[in-house]
Amino acid sequence: MKPAPALLQSLARSKLLPRHAAPGTGFGQRRSRTRGAGMEFIDHRAYQSGDDLRRIDPHLRARLGENFVREYEVQRQLPVTILLDKSASMAVDPDRAQYAASVAALLGFAALSGGDVLRFGLCAGDAVNFSPRLEGLARADHAFAFSDDAATGGHFRDSLAAIPADRQWQGLFILISDFWDDTAPQLSRLAAAGTELWCLHLETPQERDPTLLGAGELRMIDAETGEELDLVLDSDTLAQYHAARDAHRADLETTLAAVGGSYLPISTSTPLASLVQSWRSLGFLS
Repeated sequence: MKPAPALLQSLARSKLLPRHAAPGTGFGQRRSRTRGAGMEFIDHRAYQSGDDLRRIDPHLRARLGENFVREYEVQRQLPVTILLDKSASMAVDPDRAQYAASVAALLGFAALSGGDVLRFGLCAGDAVNFSPRLEGLARADHAFAFSDDAATGGHFRDSLAAIPADRQWQGLFILISDFWDDTAPQLSRLAAAGTELWCLHLETPQERDPTLLGAGELRMIDAETGEELDLVLDSDTLAQYHAARDAHRADLETTLAAVGGSYLPISTSTPLASLVQSWRSLGFLS
């Protein structure tokens, strides 16, 4: 899903701004704790056998009679993984599925623009289909094509459970989903591996205001289990729904806060340009 050129142009100099995820791979544009042959001088340290002789400071040697090497800050790349929920519930509403792919494409473009390493994961069934690692804006079209893959099915929580929680996932994890599943245990497990989680909770206008579905008797069908439910959309039903929805959102937000993650609820009626501006205002995007 390739976003509009004007949107991409607005992101061309942008960078994702994680709270605590640290850059740790390759050579990029982010300051890191790694010291070595970089560009920005940090400090001196005593010469050790095997050090590059070109880094010895001749001025300190002349003054102190000992060898000291210059240390520089090495700029690294941030590993960014964008997990896109392709479960059946996401596919029920084609507008939401398309919106989710557009959001993934925008965030992926921002990652590439910021000089980071990007990988997409499409979550359908009990497995995740990962893209190759992408670097540089020249790979943006590959990112757009991958995020638009139409494969659907299964449960989002099962896809998350299939991801091994080990150190290879350190970096920034961005999850885009309707979060109808109970994913709290899997989110905690992934965060324990050193991952910073951003959960973008996509809700349709009808989910936020069920009165848009109409009034009276309705038959609801679970897209993932096929279970049917007949109900009357009256004031009592609406009150129960809103209470359950608010509790679910609060649980998700609490889970993420406990592991240093971020919860971003989004209405699919929000224009993408406004969404990008809100990310800047909230400090998630430069």
